[in-house]
Amino acid sequence: MFASKGLDQRGYARQALFIDAIENKFRIFACLHDARQIATPADWRSGSDVIIPPSISDEEAKPLFPQGWTTLRPYLRTTRVD
Repeated sequence: MFASKGLDQRGYARQALFIDAIENKFRIFACLHDARQIATPADWRSGSDVIIPPSISDEEAKPLFPQGWTTLRPYLRTTRVD
């Protein structure tokens, strides 16, 4: 996967993202499709744990992830989503 950045003729910043593997396409689609604001590791497979971004506080995460989560570091929480 690589990104290409540049300015167009009007001076607007443009970016194109090229994804090389079908697994990465599914991983990115899963993140965009889930309304709970999850993040997935690079080697993520469907059914594996996802990451709860640190921008979501524990109080905000409780209704989003009622099944709970595992805190690995103060900034790193993981959970499983269906």
